[in-house]
Amino acid sequence: MDLAKTLIRTVVRAFYETKHALVIDALMVHSALVNEDLAHLLGMQQKDLRKLCGKLKEDRLLTVHSRQEIREGQQRPINKDYYYIDFHATIDAIKYRIFRLTQKVKEIYKPSEEKKDYNCPTCKAQWTQLEVLDKVGPFGFEWHRCGGLLEREEPSAGSEYGS
Repeated sequence: MDLAKTLIRTVVRAFYETKHALVIDALMVHSALVNEDLAHLLGMQQKDLRKLCGKLKEDRLLTVHSRQEIREGQQRPINKDYYYIDFHATIDAIKYRIFRLTQKVKEIYKPSEEKKDYNCPTCKAQWTQLEVLDKVGPFGFEWHRCGGLLEREEPSAGSEYGS
């Protein structure tokens, strides 16, 4: 449980404002808090707190449970929001964000145009060095569709490979 708390605290401190980190820290100390109590602990208005918690809830770092309760001396029930951290859902959300971030970084740094060094003289298909590794035959690299022997295109003198 300590690792989960450390992970959540680290993520909030890295990607959110200080106010968001204070909300998460308060919920780590007190496992669940009513809207009014959390606002009192953080010294802010409930309206501002709802905005902060709305962002955390949207990102699945925080969970809200609404419950109707009757105040003393009143007959009509009012809704009270209880904030808490659902560790399983929060960790899953963090893992998903890391997965998406990794995909985006790979996409950004993927070479946009690969050099296709191998050609099939019969059907004019082209491949990179990595793609032809599984097409090896007794006489060299073969294209399995037309049976042609793949020829390597020699780099020209002005290319990046020729110097």
